[in-house]
Amino acid sequence: MVELNEKFKKEEVDGLKELFKLQAISSKEILTIDEASTFTGYSKSYLYKLNCMGSVPTYSASKGSKLFFKKKELEEWLTSHKKISSIDIENEVNEYLLKK
Repeated sequence: MVELNEKFKKEEVDGLKELFKLQAISSKEILTIDEASTFTGYSKSYLYKLNCMGSVPTYSASKGSKLFFKKKELEEWLTSHKKISSIDIENEVNEYLLKK
């Protein structure tokens, strides 16, 4: 029973830590790699890989220094590859047919 209480407390503390991180991130415009990882849900190593490939918008104060991310650009990047749903296709077909 004591182990269960300790596990519950640890999960509760971890959840609160995550909540505080997200709250801090919500008020920032520029994010560190750790914050960008929390914000996107991607690991830091994956973000570094994307940076090396030139796939994600990043900034640094000088060559080889820490990476920074503009939160607004990350939001745009995360939503830039929309998958077309069947509803979108149906709407396009209907619009096309109405134009005829």
